Amino acid sequence: VVVTRSRGSVAAEMTPGGPELILQPRIVAKIFQVACPAPLDEPGMMEQVSELLEQKVQADLEAALERAGGLGADIFGFGLALYRSDPKAFIQLAPRWGEEWPLLPVRIKVSATVISSGSITHPARVHHEGE
Repeated sequence: VVVTRSRGSVAAEMTPGGPELILQPRIVAKIFQVACPAPLDEPGMMEQVSELLEQKVQADLEAALERAGGLGADIFGFGLALYRSDPKAFIQLAPRWGEEWPLLPVRIKVSATVISSGSITHPARVHHEGE
């Protein structure tokens, strides 16, 4: 799988239980049949590949959150997102943000789309004179 485009957003929402952090990556990818033995031209196969890619990205982000939380590093910019959505709530948490943000719930919504297989399913025939 080759990621051709990726974008994402980081947000924070205030809920009755406190702030909730939101990560929403959007990925567009291509897959090449050379590296994949599955029949990519079957109906529904690209959707299955997209779902697998979403699961992989989700797992990678969860691992990155765990690691960053252990270090107290807000690598995704959740503090800025919270400040933008509710400055008063962030100002209260700011002095101990490094210890607080890893305890907050994070919702991850991955959207992955495989736009084409990149493989040629019907190769052109070349005819030579005399054949």
